[in-house]
Amino acid sequence: MPNASANASAPPSNGSFSPWFELHGSPAVHVLGTRFSLGQGGMPSLLAARLQLFRAITLPSVAAQASAHFAWLVWVDETLPAWARDALARDLAPLPHARLAFATNASEFKWSPARQLRLARWPPPPRRAARALQLSTRLDADDALPRGALAAAAAALAERLAAAPRRMPWFVCWEAFVSWQPEAAAPLGALRAEAQTFCVSAGLTKLSRNARGPSVYAHRHAFAKGKSRHRPVASLFAGSLVILPAGEAAPLRARSITSDAMLHVQLANASSRRRALPARLAEAGAAERLRRVYNISAAALAACNAYMVAHEADIARSKSEEMPAACFKGFACRRTAKPEQMVLRSGKWVTVQQAAEWDARRPAEG
Repeated sequence: MPNASANASAPPSNGSFSPWFELHGSPAVHVLGTRFSLGQGGMPSLLAARLQLFRAITLPSVAAQASAHFAWLVWVDETLPAWARDALARDLAPLPHARLAFATNASEFKWSPARQLRLARWPPPPRRAARALQLSTRLDADDALPRGALAAAAAALAERLAAAPRRMPWFVCWEAFVSWQPEAAAPLGALRAEAQTFCVSAGLTKLSRNARGPSVYAHRHAFAKGKSRHRPVASLFAGSLVILPAGEAAPLRARSITSDAMLHVQLANASSRRRALPARLAEAGAAERLRRVYNISAAALAACNAYMVAHEADIARSKSEEMPAACFKGFACRRTAKPEQMVLRSGKWVTVQQAAEWDARRPAEG
């Protein structure tokens, strides 16, 4: 069983990937999980846009991970049409450690990593793996990890395991990130360095000894730090959380009209910004940084940005008119969707009447 300390600085060759390895002398297994439009397969405009984001942002970042010791499961469900499922399968085909997995309302992505791999019919584990440490990492289908993210998470957990071998579970995350939003006036879209007072969902990793316990998807990343109404948040993370230094290598998160929550999303064609956003990262050097840190092609991101700008109205219409009646937990459905004829103001959906009242109270900016 390979040792985590032997990770190379460049992506391993196709034959060397295995989710089974050794972490601080113990057998371990690592699964990276990504959910793709669960329960929302009947929305072709939304699916097409999410495929654009997945290909331009998420896929290249995972392909460039230095760690050889993880499996990538991209979760889909029965609502996803064949054309989208086949497109994802073709995108994942060059990656020997990646495959599609099928989710039901049982939320199999919340199962332990070892159990997820059995469901995905992964090759049998080594004999020592019966008591393997369970590592699981979360990555949304429009976010990106810096090149060394999975190796850094495993190394940080190995240090904690050496210092406190009986303490479980452990969590690793970032609290800083780079945001990307489509924007008509910027060829690459708008990039900003941001931070928050709780864990960023992209790259949130859990370590546990329980082969039947839940994965990282069973935990709410927003409760990892911070306070709720001035009361400390009681959380499984408390005292067992490692914050990774951001520097230049923080996760990248996309904020676009495809989002279910629509938190802090700005219209790509808007002429003003009502929310005080952090300053943009300098456009000079952005292309080189995207390639070096995330393996993201500037040309591919520019094409994605142009697509999102051109199809923003179609995507919004799809969300308002084609949202499914049945709800898949964690994804929007008709019961929770925003009704037709709503518009964005300060990153939130409001009625046309509310928007007019808002605009009357607050004079338009710039």
